[in-house]
Amino acid sequence: VFQSYNGPERAFAFIGKHWLELIKRYEGMKSLARLVDLLGGFNSNRMLKQVRDFLKTHPSPGAERTSKQVLETIAMNARYKKRAKQELAKWFAGKSNY
Repeated sequence: VFQSYNGPERAFAFIGKHWLELIKRYEGMKSLARLVDLLGGFNSNRMLKQVRDFLKTHPSPGAERTSKQVLETIAMNARYKKRAKQELAKWFAGKSNY
């Protein structure tokens, strides 16, 4: 699901909707940290805010460090996407003759 175009947002919605059930099932297991880690695939400031707000209001016992790393990863991805977009725009502008 996470590899399709809108898969990550759909999976995030599923995780949010079923969070209490997931906590009951995976609390104290590495699986919870892996589940939180999946959220690190986003690359926009909009999703950074949504994930940050979600993690603030939905504790993830045993995955606190993973939660922090996920937010750092999303922020880094968003910065990279912005920079790459600008660089690609310049490159394509230079290739407009073709």
